[in-house]
Amino acid sequence: MNKLRQLIQFAGIIAVCSAPMFAQNSVNLAAKVPFAFIVGTRSMPAGDYRFYVQSGSPVLTVRTANGAAGAMILTTNATRFNPTKQSKLVFRVYGEESYLAGVWTAGIASGRETPKTGAEKESERAGIPMNVAVLALGVQ
Repeated sequence: MNKLRQLIQFAGIIAVCSAPMFAQNSVNLAAKVPFAFIVGTRSMPAGDYRFYVQSGSPVLTVRTANGAAGAMILTTNATRFNPTKQSKLVFRVYGEESYLAGVWTAGIASGRETPKTGAEKESERAGIPMNVAVLALGVQ
C-alpha cells in the first residue's frame, strides 16, 4: 500500500511540474496593427486585434478587438534558442500585401508560424521580393 501511495504522489508531482510546459504554447495577445494584412485567405483591415492559440492546438484565431470580424489559420510550433524579450507579430510582405507569418510571446522560446499561402507562392514565382515586417508589442 505504501508503494501505491508513493506512486500516486510521484504522478501528482509530475503533473504539477509539467503544466507550465504545456501552458507555454498558449497565446493571448492584443495588438494594434497599423496596416491591412492577410490571415490565410482572409483580408483584415488595420485596427485593434486579439490573437489566440489554446495550448496544444495548432489553430490561431485572430479577431478584431470588438469581435466583429476574424479569421482562423493552422500554424506550426517554432522554437528559438533564446526566448523573445518582447511579444511580436511577424509579417511576410510582398509588394503592398502583408501576410501574418508568426506570433511570438515574450519570455517563451516557442512561437506559432503560419504556412505560406498560395498567393504568397504566386508572388514568389512572379519574382516579387519578400520583406519581413515585425510589429513589437508592449508588455501584456
